[in-house]
Amino acid sequence: GPFYRIFFVLQNMAYVGACAAPLLNGRGHLGRLMNFFRYFFLINLAAGHALVKFLMGKKQVIWTPRKG
Repeated sequence: GPFYRIFFVLQNMAYVGACAAPLLNGRGHLGRLMNFFRYFFLINLAAGHALVKFLMGKKQVIWTPRKG
């Protein structure tokens, strides 16, 4: 229906904005909005990557606690 079509178009516009964010860096309100879309996309990409690694059973140790 039209509801889903509208949100499909909006989502694709957000992805295009995320890709265009580096080109518009520091260009007023539009650049800040595109940086938000880029940040949101990168956070979701990182979460998806972490989920895949978790489901595959891969463990990544980032730091070791200090003893004493």
